[in-house]
Amino acid sequence: TVSAELPIIIDQVIRGGKTKQGDIIYSLTYGAGFTAGAMIFRI
Repeated sequence: TVSAELPIIIDQVIRGGKTKQGDIIYSLTYGAGFTAGAMIFRI
């Protein structure tokens, strides 16, 4: 599901050098039914 892929995608972005220290990442995910999640964090 999309929710399970989110940590993998974030890891690829960080390891790929597409972010730098101090960047803010916002992620939003949703699933079937009434499942949703959001997260904001600083690298």
